[in-house]
Formats: sequence, C-alpha cells, structure tokens
Amino acid sequence: MANVLLVLGNGFDLACGLKSSFGDYLDSDFYKPQMDNIASIDNSLKAALRSPAYHGNTIFYYYPFTFDENLTFWDMYFGLSKKVGGDLWCDFETSMKKHIDESHAYADGINIYDFVQMDRVGKNTYADDKFRNDLLLWKYVEQNKLDDKILLNHLKIYEHRFGKYIYEQQKNSADYVRNAKLLVSSILNAVSAQRF
Repeated sequence: MANVLLVLGNGFDLACGLKSSFGDYLDSDFYKPQMDNIASIDNSLKAALRSPAYHGNTIFYYYPFTFDENLTFWDMYFGLSKKVGGDLWCDFETSMKKHIDESHAYADGINIYDFVQMDRVGKNTYADDKFRNDLLLWKYVEQNKLDDKILLNHLKIYEHRFGKYIYEQQKNSADYVRNAKLLVSSILNAVSAQRF
C-alpha cells in the first residue's frame, strides 16, 4: 500500500474516548480555579447592581473587582460565555475579532452609560447574565489596560494551559492508545478498500 497521509483533528481524540472538547476543559477540575474566580467576580457585580448606590454609571467605576492574576482575558471570555450556555470555540476567530474590536472601543473611553445603551437598547434589566458578562469583560479590559499584544500573549497562556489539560487526559486514559490504534487501522482499511 502506498504511503497515506492522515490529517487528524479533535474529532479523532473524541472518537477514541478522550475528554478533549472545549466544554470538557471548562467543566474539568483542572479549570475549576478559574471558574471559581469568575463566579466570585460575578457575585460581586450582582451585589453592586443590587446596591441602592448604583446609578447606572457610577458604582461600576469605583466598586472593587479583584481579578486573579492568573486569570487571562480568554478565561474571562470563555468562562463567562459558558456560564450563559455559549460555545464560542467553534468560531473562535470571529469571536476573537469581535472582542478585540470591542476592547478598542472600551479603551477609547466609552463610559458605562454609553456601554449600557449600546449593548442593551430598550432593556432595563441589570441582573441579566449577558449584561453582567459584558460589563465584566469591559471592566477587565479597562482595569488591565489590554491591547492587541497583551491579548495575544493571554491567548498563548490560555492555549498552553489547554495543551497541558489535553496531555493529562492522554496520560491518564488507559484506553486512548488502544482506541487510537484501532481507529487508525479502520481508517486505513477503509482507504485501502476505496483505492482498489
């Protein structure tokens, strides 16, 4: 049989029983510290929005938000979107461009009142998950003075951690290598049968 080049993606790992989806990563114990920090920050924002001192465009500037130093922008973005049932990894490039563009708008001085009007036109709820997610992302960008270079560096950190998670999944899966060999064998047999 002639040489065959197989191009394998994450679907191959999933078919072999590896918990390698992005959702698996976000649900894992490996990622729990980041999700716990995001939940804590969100609870702080809920308390701020319920406060009688909140006037739509004041308390958010002065309310103390403590972002863990290990929390990247992408932890915030994907963790918050998981909280509202989003799965944005499948179109990551579009999501990344959208938020880089928005981060420039935030950095250019959109105040919270303008942001609320831009994001929630015609709606008056401040308890909505999507609304809080957008506010927290805005605050993270504003507080950390993010630019394209920092966002790219955060992405490298995020992908490195995801790579470590995948490595641990492979290392701790007794069936993965056996399943991978069987699946490759099945693929090659199918390719061979089609050629002859």
